This record gives sequence, C-alpha cells and structure tokens, in this order.
Amino acid sequence: MSIWTPEAFLGASDSKIMITRLSHYLRRSGFLEAQVAALLGAADTADFASNSVLYALDSLESTEILCASTTGLLVQLFICNGEAPIKGYMRMLPGDLRRLLERLDLLEFNLETVSARASITPCLSMYFLSDPLFNCFSRAEEQQELIMSELAGFVMPPHASTFLLLDNIEDTRGRLIDVGCGSGVLSLGLRDRQDKVTGIDSNPRAIAYSRLNSLLNGKDVNFRLGDFREGYDERGYFDQLIFNGPTKSTHKTCTRETGALSAEEIVIGIAQSAATVLRPGGTAQVLVIVEVHESYDSATDIIREWLRKRPEVRSFRVTEVPVSTLGIPSQAIMRGRLQPGCLLADDQEDGNLLMEYLREQGIREVMPAVVSMVM
Repeated sequence: MSIWTPEAFLGASDSKIMITRLSHYLRRSGFLEAQVAALLGAADTADFASNSVLYALDSLESTEILCASTTGLLVQLFICNGEAPIKGYMRMLPGDLRRLLERLDLLEFNLETVSARASITPCLSMYFLSDPLFNCFSRAEEQQELIMSELAGFVMPPHASTFLLLDNIEDTRGRLIDVGCGSGVLSLGLRDRQDKVTGIDSNPRAIAYSRLNSLLNGKDVNFRLGDFREGYDERGYFDQLIFNGPTKSTHKTCTRETGALSAEEIVIGIAQSAATVLRPGGTAQVLVIVEVHESYDSATDIIREWLRKRPEVRSFRVTEVPVSTLGIPSQAIMRGRLQPGCLLADDQEDGNLLMEYLREQGIREVMPAVVSMVM
C-alpha cells in the first residue's frame, strides 16, 4: 500500500476548505468516539487506542459485520486499517464523503477492495490524521495477516501514553510547549485550557500532520520543527512544558512504541532544556517508562537519584501509574511471560526476548511514571 503524504496538502490552495469539510462530513456520518467505542466493544476512546492491535485482529474476522454500517466501514478503513469491499464502500458511505476522501487521496483502490492510506481517529471530541498503524495483507489462500507499519518517520495514532499523560497533567493556564508533539493530540487537546500552545517535533512528517489536524479541528496552535536536545529560541517564555517521552526498551536499540532514548536521558534532558525555556517557577511534566532494578524500592527512588544533582530543578514530584499496557508488573517478570496487551514488545517473540533481558538484568518491574519538575 502506498502511504499518504500530508505535506502535499499543506501547500494546496483549497486544503483548508477540504480538511474542514472532512470533519463536518465525518460527524454527519456518525464517525464519533462513542459510536466507534460501542461498535468495537471498547469502554472508550482510550480503550480502543490502547488495545488497537487486539481490535484490529478482531476486525480481520469480522470485516463483513463492520462493513454493514457507515460507522463500521469507516472504522474498518481508518482505525483498523483493514480492507473493505468496494461495493460496500459505494453503498454505505454518503457520496459527498466518498468524493472528499478520494479528492484528498486518502483511499487506495484495488480490484474489489478499498483501503485507507492514513488513519483517522475520533478522539477528545476531535479528529486526528496519522499514519496507518497496520498493514493488512491478503494471502493467496484468502487469509489475512496483520503487519505493523515500519514506515520511516512513522507518525502514530493517539496512543495509550497520550491518555495516561492527559489524565495526570497539572491543570495550569498560560503558555504551553508540547515537546515531541507527534500528530498534535496533546497540543490540540490542551489548547482550550491554555493561553497559547506551541508544538515542536524533530520529525517533519509529524509537523505536517499536526498542522493538518489543527486545520481539521479549528484549533490555533503553532507547530514547528524542533528538538529539545538542541535548545530553543525562546528563553523564559513558556509557563509549562510537556513531553510524552517514549523511552526505549534497553533489550534492543529501538522499537516503534518505545522510541530512541532511555528514561534517564529524557528526564535529565528535559530538565536541562526546561530550565532555559520556562519562566522561573514554570513546570515541566514528562511521561517516562522506568525499569526498576531490584536494588531500588520504586521508580520514584530511581528518578530521585537522577534529579538529585540537577540544580535547575527546584522541586519535583513523581506519580507512578501502574497500567498494564505500558508497564510490566513483578508477577509477570517472575513468570517470565508478558501480560496480554502490553505495548512494550512488538510481538510474542520480542516479548520473550524482553522478559529474558529483564530477568537477566535484575529488573523487578517496569513502571510508567509522570515526573513534574518545577524550575
């Protein structure tokens, strides 16, 4: 499947009109958070975003059922990233929505099926364009296989970590900078609670998606290229910094879910950067996933050691959040078997390697934690 190019639409003369219409047509077609969750049997948006692999696998067996309704067909295409019969597509989707999706080049047509070239996720009463998380390949014997995307510069749909950070963030008004903004979910989700929001990311593809999502949802957010490791042009300008820090799993160099930096590198790096970009008394909040060695009592003890010699941090607080999708409890490590739905491994084989590594290194548990630092 060819991948959608968000950059192409930013310079188009009528891009703003088309993207704005897309939001309107999707709402009118019933592609809403509550309806999507109910159709998938999920508790809410966070549930189907956090367990997207399970729901996508289920969709491989229930394509006919999903494609029997307008909402279901949109779910099949844009959330589960599966194929839909062209006849069902023509019958179920309103003509104006079909024409707009095709004009935006968001669909790819084969002989008898249609698939989506991007994801669209209803979330936080908005819509978010991003790259497809999965590719569904049809085999010769008419069986389908779910393959995780390996696109360079991959921009992820709303993720379990996004909702975890939103649930644990301090509600302060002022000027906010969202570091590593991805598709802009946190920036746009927090826009109405802030006087001004700036989102930065080192991935040009992410900035393109963020700017499109800003248009899609009618939110005024400044998105631009930037890397927290290289400093900022603004000094003392912002009141709050947030970073959904996708820390790497140390059993291999880099994974899709866990990024390229260790938890310690992220916490220290953000502390150093926040000291320059935040006003005195400003707060930096970062989500990291901490491997807790058996010589420590908790993730809080480890983070306290990291920040003990950081003079720029006036005070800090650690909120440990034991969630099964982003952490690994001690019982699972003792059993040597990763719990179902955990996002820290790509597949069963990778999960086995991860568990073997954790036991060899004396890791007692893996704990997500939100670190709030006052500068």
